[in-house]
Amino acid sequence: MIYDLQKLAEDELNSSSETSSVVELDETYQTRFNRVLELRNAMNCAFYEREELTTCQFVSLIAAENMAVVGLAGTGKSMGIRTIASNLQNSEMFEFICDKFTKPADLLGAVSIPDMKAGIDRIRIDGKMGTCHLSFLDEGFKLNGATLNGLLGVLNDKRVWNGTGYTASPMISCIVASNEYPTSKELGALWDRFPLRFHVDPITSDDNFRRLIFDSQQVNSPIQLEDIYALQAEVDNCNFSPSAFDVLLELRAEIKALRIYISDRRWKKSIKILKAYSILEGKDCVDRESFNILKHMLWDKPQQRQKVWEIIDNLPEFKSEEDREKDLLNQKVKALLDICQANSYSEFISSEEDNISNLLAEEKLEDEDRQLIQDSISNKFQNFFQEKIQQTILGASKLKNPQKRIMFLCSEVQNLTTDLQTEEARLTVWNCDSQYQNFLSSLSGLLQKFKG
Repeated sequence: MIYDLQKLAEDELNSSSETSSVVELDETYQTRFNRVLELRNAMNCAFYEREELTTCQFVSLIAAENMAVVGLAGTGKSMGIRTIASNLQNSEMFEFICDKFTKPADLLGAVSIPDMKAGIDRIRIDGKMGTCHLSFLDEGFKLNGATLNGLLGVLNDKRVWNGTGYTASPMISCIVASNEYPTSKELGALWDRFPLRFHVDPITSDDNFRRLIFDSQQVNSPIQLEDIYALQAEVDNCNFSPSAFDVLLELRAEIKALRIYISDRRWKKSIKILKAYSILEGKDCVDRESFNILKHMLWDKPQQRQKVWEIIDNLPEFKSEEDREKDLLNQKVKALLDICQANSYSEFISSEEDNISNLLAEEKLEDEDRQLIQDSISNKFQNFFQEKIQQTILGASKLKNPQKRIMFLCSEVQNLTTDLQTEEARLTVWNCDSQYQNFLSSLSGLLQKFKG
């Protein structure tokens, strides 16, 4: 059976009645959203200085992505996910303390001996990672290479090998906790499967330390598995605007400039993470504030965290559609002028005639930019035509026979006049100055000069 989390969510929302109204569906979603919000708030009240960790754990569930939590022993790395699991009704959680001797069978299931005796290849996957909704691997980065390789399929593709083929896994998210960051190369593939990564520090505030010692950290605020599915179903509906993509492009460029490697897989998942965070915050679109969740995603080594945080803090605000249109026009103007500068007049007109017409006809084009384009085209043409006249003079001067010289000049002047008239018609449409009368006078004077 293949578990499609979004379809499960939509089926659950529609299961009450095939004739449910849109209003009823919205009310159902709001009820589910409120339950998730209540659990999140309860955890924030119970777990001091762990608000961002709690947020990231809920985002991992809504985005159906995995998460790594790294920090010193005793800092509450496992507390959050266990609390969520204990309050998440109708769900199962797999938990295992890992070390270098952990075998794939410990996590994914062992070969069934009775079936093997009967000649059947079957792995008992029930109760293991592949059949549970949540997985928690304590000290997961201590796993050996063989076990790591066995995990990649269930972590990334949400499928598990049952001995005869792959079966889809209902696992929403896997949380791995560790006292140390992965350092060996063989852990690189596993590390990349955990797009969300959170560093936990000990409590710093004296007041929060007192509350930790004397207050209860018990949380009882049940939610349903279908509540998570309902929020997951909204992720695709969350708007990721062109302005949001502009900011993402700038973020990507700055991170690349620092030589921080972020895989294409993680960049693609970043969109889903941004949307999931926005849904959790009650928004229907990704805004500038949503990018703060990427502080817990877009770094590879712990020493890079601070630099990435500074980059994200200094990202620009979203531009309005009017400003984006203005920027796009500016880019088009610059590109056109660069092409004009780099090519001959004939090549420029041949390749860019339609672009010139469209750009000059754009109502929102600034008058200064329009004039700059027209002046550039005019200057380009005038230099081009002046050069052709000079070439004609040079060609005529090489002919010693006066009669041949006059015949050559008559032919060239006639061709140049035709070219001038053609370009004058084109440039007039663009309101560009071709110096038409001056060039006609130059061509007429050219004949008179050599006849004399």
